[in-house]
Amino acid sequence: MLKRFADDQAELMKPSQMLSLKVAPQVVLASQPIIDIEVCGIPLELTTCQLETHVLRVERIRSAVAAFRIGPADQLKEGVAKLRLEMMRPAVPGIHVVHIRVLSPTGEEIVPPAAVLGAPAYIRVSDHLAVAPVAAREIDKALRTRERAITSELRPSPDTHGDQYEVYVFWAATLIHGEHHFEGFSVFPLQMALSEEGYRDAMNAFTQPRLGLTVPHSEELSAQYRHSTPAFVIAYHRVRAASHDDALSFAQKHAEAINVVLGVERGQKASVFGILSRKKSGAGVGDTRWGYNYPSYRGNLLAPMIAGQLEESIERLLPKIQKSPWARLLVSNYAVATAERDHGFQYLRYWSLLETIAKKNVVHDGIAIYDVNGLPITNRGKPIVTRGARAKVYHYLTLSNVMVGHETTADGTSFVFEGSAPAHVTDGAQVITLWDDLGAMYHIRNAVTHTGEYSPDLSAAPDTDAGRAARFFPNGSLFGRLREHARAAMYRELALS
Repeated sequence: MLKRFADDQAELMKPSQMLSLKVAPQVVLASQPIIDIEVCGIPLELTTCQLETHVLRVERIRSAVAAFRIGPADQLKEGVAKLRLEMMRPAVPGIHVVHIRVLSPTGEEIVPPAAVLGAPAYIRVSDHLAVAPVAAREIDKALRTRERAITSELRPSPDTHGDQYEVYVFWAATLIHGEHHFEGFSVFPLQMALSEEGYRDAMNAFTQPRLGLTVPHSEELSAQYRHSTPAFVIAYHRVRAASHDDALSFAQKHAEAINVVLGVERGQKASVFGILSRKKSGAGVGDTRWGYNYPSYRGNLLAPMIAGQLEESIERLLPKIQKSPWARLLVSNYAVATAERDHGFQYLRYWSLLETIAKKNVVHDGIAIYDVNGLPITNRGKPIVTRGARAKVYHYLTLSNVMVGHETTADGTSFVFEGSAPAHVTDGAQVITLWDDLGAMYHIRNAVTHTGEYSPDLSAAPDTDAGRAARFFPNGSLFGRLREHARAAMYRELALS
């Protein structure tokens, strides 16, 4: 359906209706990087779409520096949308290009954008205004510099020798918006998703001889399948390797690390469905190898569409997980937990990650734990120490910046969930301490560990771990706090890696 929508909208964009950009000023002061943008020529039929405007630093690979989305609710006057875009301060001096993308109401890019957007607009960012606007020769030079960086050579190790290969790793089951370029590789969304034709052929191979039935082609089901298998490719432009196998092995390992990064926030790890390598130098230039695999998709939790988010995640996390086994373990486990389909198993996986991090940071078993008021936490009159997993996690979180949480349940009862500092309560809300909140989480963890599932005990006293678990499990708030504890702990460790 989205593809049909995109086709319909692209058909509306005839040359006479081509969108164009007007950008002022041509020279922008780095300390006050504000530009006024007019998107002109918007036909009435596209007012239900979204326009995304972003500014790219031409000479750099990490290029997205600002973005602005014009939604369907914005006021459009005579086919013109006006906006003021403020870049990050201070902006980096250099040549920047202003782009727009046409998105459907659901955020899908309408293809092909190059046929409808006209020429891009270039501006100069400078430390002072006494400079000339960007000249055509400067644009060409900047684009060549960028192209050399994108297509720079990658090697499995510094001492690798051999010929050059280009390698493409094809993935399905994760939605990528727009092209993204890095030093030595690029990420491209595939405009054509996977087809169900092979499955239908397999079904017919069974049903025709045995049942005399043929499963017919259904365009509706075919469209549903295509929409459920968004695809992308990671392209390695020049890999120096001793053989096809070495080039493929390097690319697959590198691409899997990128896939782990993508899975951190999206709740969906993509699957490789194809890989291709082609020799670019030496004997046998043009020799090609390829293969296939099968993926599955259940939907991203988050598919960033604003320019720069994907680049930021990859550039921040990829170097860490490549050099640090500890960072790779944390990010991989978090991605697996986020992608887990069984809710009880998700509790177990998030808790296990949090416990692993806590035990690394709290190595001693005899540390007494205290509440936010400085009073010792006890069990039957005896101080609790960091011998058990729950106590270690609690002590670790009290040393971190855990925020206060608020919730009002369906029956109108208000709750305040303490963090690592005292909560200020004024409306008579019930206070749930961090120790008690962790107790409810740990109760669910134990149930899943011992029986494989958790079933709320509605008869449990409300002031017990079992009672709090039963109260806050159904609406998902307990799960949300556990996930945030695990996520924050992971990022704290990554900052130290």
